[in-house]
Amino acid sequence: MVHVLRREFKQGVSSLDRAIEIYPKFAKGYYYRSVARARNGELDQALVDINEAIKIEPKEGNAYSLRGGILVSQEKWDRAIEDLTAALKYSHDSGLETEIYSNRTRAWLNRGKFDKAIEDSTEVIKRDPKAYDAYFKRGTAWATKGDYDKAIEDLTEGMKGEPDSWEAHYNRGSAWIGKGNLVKALEDLNDALRISPKNSRVLATRAKLLVMKQEFDRALADLNVAIDLEPRIKEAKNLGVLVLRIYIFMQKHEWDKAIADASEGIQLDPTEGAYYYARAGAYLYELKKGEELGQAMRDIDVAIRLKPDFAPSYVVRAEIWSRQGKIDKAKADMEKARSIDPASTTPENKLPGMDTLILPIENKAELNACLAMISRGDLRAAITKMGQYLKKGVDSHALIDSIAFARGGEWQRDATKIVGTNFDQETGGLDITLSSLLQSLGWSTHIGFREMFGGSGGSHGI
Repeated sequence: MVHVLRREFKQGVSSLDRAIEIYPKFAKGYYYRSVARARNGELDQALVDINEAIKIEPKEGNAYSLRGGILVSQEKWDRAIEDLTAALKYSHDSGLETEIYSNRTRAWLNRGKFDKAIEDSTEVIKRDPKAYDAYFKRGTAWATKGDYDKAIEDLTEGMKGEPDSWEAHYNRGSAWIGKGNLVKALEDLNDALRISPKNSRVLATRAKLLVMKQEFDRALADLNVAIDLEPRIKEAKNLGVLVLRIYIFMQKHEWDKAIADASEGIQLDPTEGAYYYARAGAYLYELKKGEELGQAMRDIDVAIRLKPDFAPSYVVRAEIWSRQGKIDKAKADMEKARSIDPASTTPENKLPGMDTLILPIENKAELNACLAMISRGDLRAAITKMGQYLKKGVDSHALIDSIAFARGGEWQRDATKIVGTNFDQETGGLDITLSSLLQSLGWSTHIGFREMFGGSGGSHGI
């Protein structure tokens, strides 16, 4: 045991081997050998020893605390919570209790029990007001609950002790995004990248912020670097990296790239309707080939089958029906979209390029003929035809002119004002279609918090 207390863990294992051989019911021997093995990174062997110690002395708080700490390190959250709760029951050491609450906070956070995490981290802070890690954990819990003011307060307090924690800057930046303060959010994310310059997760979150600010080229650069650094980040649907890049490509009218990313997303997860929805949208607006409309319909049908409550998919399918002249089916899909989410059919919340949706759906057949001319590059004939269309009473002259230029590839400034996606830069709001799409992937449109859970302190924290 002396070797273990001196932190001479390899020698400690050897000496305790001999002691246990002589005294096979030596509970403290198993306990300290477990500590030594855990410190050596031999967690499975450490568990064997601590199990034996608990079997011999089933009411020893230190043993449950140690086993709970090992289980936290192994991310076995439920078992860890059970052991740490037992440790609090049997412990009479206030210093040990601080460590137990800290470890259990981490387990609660990873189990999504944020109120419990707040309670436990508060217990840590009561016992040690300078336990800066506890402020970080509690701040993360507040943020995940959407209480951004309390999150920012706690994260700021934690930074007093650890000013160079990239996780703290990252989480506080995400909280600022939640509050709609993009300036402060960008400052924190930039600081996080200054501390951890090759952090793909921070880059992905900053890209999201830049999309909110409509700085698509900078956002795309961040996403590309994040993917280069960590290619598998594309598989993390909760970050929405691929969807975000698809969205940027569509804003830039680079349909082929959007289609390529959506196709990759489908390969990564063929059961994720969001990728079929995105690819259908890209096919719908990339009208160079004759097959795109059919492919768009096939994709959107799959998207609806996989996510039947995602309103924007019905809006896209309504657009396809309209271009095929099937107005009754288009109207039915628009009504379905409205029944799910009335906001999904408003003109400011359509995908980039979905120009015709703000026009009365009964009149689309005539407009479709104009779109066909535009797709062939016959702009003058299209504009003439649209002039005739306007005489029928549709008050959308600026929109019609924008469509003509946009389909011809010009996308002039006036067209962008009409067809561009609606962003609320003051509140940091995302376009509703992108927002809903990212939420369908399990990615919060306001936060991207990283749980900052390092090893616990104390005499035998892992």
